[in-house]
Amino acid sequence: MATTPSSTNIIIRHRRLTGIKALDITKQSSFLFPSGEAQYDRIKAVVRANVSIPHENELPIDDLIVDRSSYGPDVFILNRRYDDNWNISIRRDRWLFGGYGQISQRAAGHIWDLVLTLELNPTRFWAHQTIHDTLAISGLSPAVALNFNAESRERIGAVTLDGNDNCLLSLQELGGSVFTSRHILWRNIIQVYVDKVEALLRVALAPPNSGIVITRFALQNFREGEIYWELNQLDSSVFVGRLARSLRQRDSGIVLVSRLEQGGEQNSEWLKLILADGIHLTIYAKTSDRIRFEISYRDGRIVDDARRYGNSQSTNNVDLLMAASDGAARRMSRIWQAIQVALNGHADAANFIQFLEILNRCVPEETRWSVLILLSTRRNIVRTDPSGILPSRICRRLVDAGLLTLTGMRSRARVYTLTPEFAAMFHHLSEE
Repeated sequence: MATTPSSTNIIIRHRRLTGIKALDITKQSSFLFPSGEAQYDRIKAVVRANVSIPHENELPIDDLIVDRSSYGPDVFILNRRYDDNWNISIRRDRWLFGGYGQISQRAAGHIWDLVLTLELNPTRFWAHQTIHDTLAISGLSPAVALNFNAESRERIGAVTLDGNDNCLLSLQELGGSVFTSRHILWRNIIQVYVDKVEALLRVALAPPNSGIVITRFALQNFREGEIYWELNQLDSSVFVGRLARSLRQRDSGIVLVSRLEQGGEQNSEWLKLILADGIHLTIYAKTSDRIRFEISYRDGRIVDDARRYGNSQSTNNVDLLMAASDGAARRMSRIWQAIQVALNGHADAANFIQFLEILNRCVPEETRWSVLILLSTRRNIVRTDPSGILPSRICRRLVDAGLLTLTGMRSRARVYTLTPEFAAMFHHLSEE
């Protein structure tokens, strides 16, 4: 018997034959940049490991863990710094991940301590696979799954404007034409990738028949990462250039709370907005007909967003990364309405009624008018002591509601500025 939509649990929110949504200025951020459709790029995390080498093994460390055609995979490059301290790095020409750090010998002699900063790229890993089935890839050996493919590098690099090979070109790679289950796909990709990297590192540190034993291996929280969305736009470089000019000319509100930078890499034009300490948004032409909106986290801020916006208390790296996409999507929402204003996408990009609703909900009636006047004229306000018009508890409410963002200090007091969409709204209304 044929099934009807009402008899199934499948809900198709959107379908597009190319697997990529069009960049439509009239669409809301929740449609273009939902957290469930986020993709993931350049991630950094630290591995700390201890390896024990038997006393009877007289081979030097570089002979033991660097391939000499008698042990495991050829993963590491070692360069002696001094005595028993070595710089260690990953062979980038052979593997779909990188890394750098140090390995040093303890005074006891047979214990070596490794600190390695891993450079992971889930998008590149997925783009280089010959099969796009995470279950099948999980059955491959780490050396096969993580093997760098020179032909893939050349094929993808020929399409991207920045010359990099971190781009998904086929419909199968993107996850098909339906967008509803992409978060599941990406969770599986990242988990398989991380598992394979850890497995390869373990066998490289303690090759078979070497006598080496790993006594500790810890992959710590992701410290850096990039969460992005790609949208289809013909003449992508032209679009990025026009957007940069529009933002500067209209003073759309973004520049009131963000530092605006512009540049290029090879044939790709990019625009960078500094959103907060350790967080920035880069908008750039990835291919001739794709724009990438990429939020980059540094200095551990990706964990902050996972905790705050994704409500994740997990210690699992994949859980934290997926939860951080909620924060990235919210940050995109705060920027997108101001971008719409800058490009004249529609007149009502920010809603004054929403502004008043937040103000009525978060600010006591006796100080509401004063706060309104300050924000509408200055676009920012300084936190006061508990008896003033804007004590800490009110600031926190307005930040959580998406009205204000912390931008600096003034006379030892915190300064809060309107988020981009509301700054853009006041600027737009003042022009009427």
